[in-house]
Amino acid sequence: RSTYKELREYIQPGDIVVLMPEYIIFWSKEILEGNDVVLAQWMEYDLNQLRLVDPDRVPMLILTMAQIKATRQFASLFLDADLDRGIYNSQNFNSHGDFIGQVSADKPIKNLQIDPYFNSSDYYMETYHFFEQFNLDAKSKGAVVYFEFPASRALNCKVTGKERLEEFYSTLLNWTTIPVLTELNEICYPNSYFFDTNYHLNGVGRRVMTERIIKDLLPLLP
Repeated sequence: RSTYKELREYIQPGDIVVLMPEYIIFWSKEILEGNDVVLAQWMEYDLNQLRLVDPDRVPMLILTMAQIKATRQFASLFLDADLDRGIYNSQNFNSHGDFIGQVSADKPIKNLQIDPYFNSSDYYMETYHFFEQFNLDAKSKGAVVYFEFPASRALNCKVTGKERLEEFYSTLLNWTTIPVLTELNEICYPNSYFFDTNYHLNGVGRRVMTERIIKDLLPLLP
């Protein structure tokens, strides 16, 4: 929620915003709100972002930041320079802070989990309300918001089931006024397009999805 609140502050007239949240945010309150560890790491390099969370959470977030820093310093004395993070080391990030370790990959680097994208049809309604308000705020500023499905792995789509994916799609259309870019029958990609998670595309998958989004956006551009 906090990252979208921050984004909302920078929206300008004529902007086109493409929302692509992972599915879990639609059924998990913790993911929508952000747990203390995730938020503390996100805010660590810009304490001004504390303004985006409930004031009651600020003391715990500051304490969590201090704990993370202390743990990091301690671990760096006994572990390798990358703190045992595997592929997530400084060499695999560009100057903008984007992870680029998957760019040259053309297949998964490990066996990925076979989990459904939705564990139940009991969706967290607050997520839909939040994104709809985000959409209305953007419209009031003269911007346009679109929803795009995240990169979806074919095997996980199969385990989730067509009926449940369709239910999510219809719920999104019923509970928000955000137009959807891509048709439901185009969202699932071959398993070989993924890198190290069920959302994280490798170089081949990244190129295919980028080209698809461009194709879908072109008719909507001024």
